[in-house]
Amino acid sequence: MIIDSLVCYKATSTIKIKGRRGDFTKPVTAWYAPEICLPVGPDGFAGLPGIIVELKIDKVTTRLKKINFTDKDVIIELPKNKKRMTETEFDSFIEGLIDSGNEKD
Repeated sequence: MIIDSLVCYKATSTIKIKGRRGDFTKPVTAWYAPEICLPVGPDGFAGLPGIIVELKIDKVTTRLKKINFTDKDVIIELPKNKKRMTETEFDSFIEGLIDSGNEKD
């Protein structure tokens, strides 16, 4: 399918939803454009080999409205109080944060 001059390909699946009346499935159809090779999409759907331009879940359709590309450089300011660390030191630091967050009172 051609959507706004992008050649799009169809991917289909189903999602399982838990409701008050039990579990049920809904059909999902995604139209993605490999020309824009970003594996992103709306409503938590992603991972296809191109941006999801249109997503239909059951009877609800979400469609990409506009894409803007810019050549502007993005300047990221580094913190003033920084510490260099190796990958191993960083991994230990993150594990320490995770461990401290899992402590029981």
